[in-house]
Amino acid sequence: MSVPMPFRTTIQGKLMAAIMSTSSAVLLLTCAVFITWEVVSFRRDMLEGMTTRAAIIAANATAALAFQNVDDATEVLSAFSDDPRIVAAALYDDRGQLFAKYPAEVPDTRFPTVPERASKTLGQGKCVVFHPVSQDDLWLGTVFVESDLSAMTERFRLYSIVAVVVLASAVLMAFLISRRIRTKIADPILTLSKTAREVARTRDYSLRAERSTDDEIGLLTDSFNTMLGEIQDREASLRESEARMRAVLESALDCIVTFDEEGRIVEFNQAAEKTFGRRRSDALGKKIWDFLTLPTGTESASNGTPEPSGRIHQLERILGRRIEAVGVGVAGA
Repeated sequence: MSVPMPFRTTIQGKLMAAIMSTSSAVLLLTCAVFITWEVVSFRRDMLEGMTTRAAIIAANATAALAFQNVDDATEVLSAFSDDPRIVAAALYDDRGQLFAKYPAEVPDTRFPTVPERASKTLGQGKCVVFHPVSQDDLWLGTVFVESDLSAMTERFRLYSIVAVVVLASAVLMAFLISRRIRTKIADPILTLSKTAREVARTRDYSLRAERSTDDEIGLLTDSFNTMLGEIQDREASLRESEARMRAVLESALDCIVTFDEEGRIVEFNQAAEKTFGRRRSDALGKKIWDFLTLPTGTESASNGTPEPSGRIHQLERILGRRIEAVGVGVAGA
């Protein structure tokens, strides 16, 4: 089923869609790889950064834990106050008991009951680090630090904005580029298509498509023009042959009637017009057994009675024989 022309995808549309989709796909893949790498590297850097800060707190808290000075331990933990991402921090003594905490107003139930010796985890919206406090291989306690992932969320939000802006800019750039290059790719094809439609509509094989490129489209244009030239030459030869045959038929003194395999008259010369008393324009296209009548008795059935005149099997039986025939409704000659 043919599709109406307004709903067909034009070559410009396909070319523009190909360029824009390719550019968008490449950019999306690049952004995905970049963001994935940032996620991995940020998680690693965040864990390393939190571990380093916990190690610094552990180094500063050795004296407070060794001398069981809660005030000094609390002051050491207050160093986290300049980082709003730290939601909780604590120092545990060598028995695993909560010794000092940050912030001070947070209830004790907010902190782990039993601290781990050394670990670092990131997930479920938080980053948790346990780091040992020791001096000369003597274990004094444990530092606990918990941070939220707001920094990661902010960074990813920034990445998303940048990715959207870059993607929109790339699509716009691809659109502008596709409009510029389609004149070099699509226009020659459209010119060729326009010429082909015009030839099909007018049957004028003298038309030629203009070649504007030296690439494969230019070669296709040359081939198309060569084909049109060959068709034009064959059509001219056919017309010349038909004209010669027509002249021979018109000058013949004998009655000449030709018909195709279906019995339709395809030629009816002037002698036939005089013989049958019918005009050529009336004869062309008619079934010969409807248009002409065979004389009764030319062929008979097995019982001796003449078969009806004008039947196709009678014509088949007399092919190759010279017979006398008259036009329908016209007196015999």
